[in-house]
Amino acid sequence: MVQLFILPLRVRSTKVWVSGVPDDVSRLFDWLEDIVHLHTKLSASLAGLRDVHNPNLQCVGETLQPFMGKLEIYQPYLVKLEFVATRIEHLVAQEKSDIGDFIKLQERSSACQGWSLEKYLVEAVQRLSQYPGFFHVSSRCVLLTFHD
Repeated sequence: MVQLFILPLRVRSTKVWVSGVPDDVSRLFDWLEDIVHLHTKLSASLAGLRDVHNPNLQCVGETLQPFMGKLEIYQPYLVKLEFVATRIEHLVAQEKSDIGDFIKLQERSSACQGWSLEKYLVEAVQRLSQYPGFFHVSSRCVLLTFHD
């Protein structure tokens, strides 16, 4: 997602956006990139636990705890997502919109795997909504392991 829609809209190897990217869109993309990086780090931390082959799952909570405060990066993304997604939809619908044309081109690429930009944008929210269930299952596993 970052490779498809974010990096190509930046000046090479910088965090500077090319001209023509609306400010609200660039901010949403910045927040999304931060979210993707957080999930990558979180996933890597959890994958490291699997490699340990430790039956004591208490270390799962210890591994996840440092990430809890960092989930706050979702706040501005959640607040602005609907408005900016509507703005992007209008840009894509315009006949003479460079950013809209870029998004349509990327959505048609095989690397996009049939997903729309909107689906990618909503995926971050859906992932966040899955965390409470994951943490509940993890805490039950820890308790079961602790009582055994």
